[in-house]
Amino acid sequence: MDNRLDRAWWVLGTGLGLGPILAGLDKLFNLLTNWQMYLNPLAPKLLHIQPATFMHACGRSSRDRGRNPRFSVDTRATPHTS
Repeated sequence: MDNRLDRAWWVLGTGLGLGPILAGLDKLFNLLTNWQMYLNPLAPKLLHIQPATFMHACGRSSRDRGRNPRFSVDTRATPHTS
């Protein structure tokens, strides 16, 4: 593979992997904003859980999403769609 394409693949893969991981950590620790403020008030009532619990689940999902595409398959050979 061309060296430029290989370098672009690594840069994009790292960025697209770190983005969701950092967003997930932010939802767990509320560093940049209070994410519960953006949650529809109807969601906790329908799911019968606390808003913080819901946002922690969303943060965990985002964090796991960031880990999977980068390290699970060789995306150069098989494109990954989520």
